[in-house]
Amino acid sequence: MKKILVAVDDKRHARKALDCVTELTRNNNTSVYLMHVIPDHRIPDEFMDFMKLEHIYDSPWDCYRQTLGKELLNPVEEELKEKGVKDVQSLVFYGNPARTIIETAKEIRVDTIVMVSRGLGALRRFLEGSVSTKVSHLARCTCVTVK
Repeated sequence: MKKILVAVDDKRHARKALDCVTELTRNNNTSVYLMHVIPDHRIPDEFMDFMKLEHIYDSPWDCYRQTLGKELLNPVEEELKEKGVKDVQSLVFYGNPARTIIETAKEIRVDTIVMVSRGLGALRRFLEGSVSTKVSHLARCTCVTVK
């Protein structure tokens, strides 16, 4: 069985990756792992206010992670299933995006990582480096970057 990890950072970029993943999974038994990494450990004030208003007393981190997963990954998961991909799982983590993608890919033993290049400006890419570039250089599996 083939395993593909799809790094998703927002809805707009997820659409670009969908076509690629659909093509890669065509006519075979493939597991797809949709993954979003929350890059910093700060929950937005608006979300904390929402929790207070709604009297939600669960862990803010768990609640925020679940909410992001539902908003961002569930629609992508449903669309992949509609296109015939049977085994789709969603994962949401906190941490350094490149490092977390690489560690998860290794742990799950994926064959391919699919990412979308967001087109950072030259200065920002030079100073920070892009996630897709870091993952492509450090991962031990095939990496596909969709533009």
